[in-house]
Amino acid sequence: MKQCTACLMEKLLVEFYKQTVNGKQYVRQPCIPCYSKVNRERIKNWRQRNPNYIGQYYRDNAERIRLRRLKQRYNLDAIAIHRLLINQQFLCPICEKDLDVPYVDHNHQTGIIRGLLHRECNTAIGLLEDNPQWLRNAVNYLERTDGKPGG
Repeated sequence: MKQCTACLMEKLLVEFYKQTVNGKQYVRQPCIPCYSKVNRERIKNWRQRNPNYIGQYYRDNAERIRLRRLKQRYNLDAIAIHRLLINQQFLCPICEKDLDVPYVDHNHQTGIIRGLLHRECNTAIGLLEDNPQWLRNAVNYLERTDGKPGG
């Protein structure tokens, strides 16, 4: 047991972060919940003092950030994305327009990547929960109504 320097409560050692210095492990103060609260406050204050930094960083590094997210989420690097684009002839397979900014379409159950789509096309099939029958129903509805009121 150890007392937290912030909340002054006795807590188990697992409720504190560990820090290793020169091969020796230490228990850090304060406890994890107190540290998180202090850290949130510190970040909030920093962001208030530096309002333009975050936005500028994202603007300056947009492509790098996008590629890092694709690597983290889908294990895709720039080469793999380029290969997918070549296989699709740089076209969205749904609307058949040029893919300027591709979005990864994947199966939510298996995680398998199906291809690259426009954001709007990816959102459309996502809103229909990747359900082929619902997509067929939507096509049938559009063809049947052909702009006529009342279907």
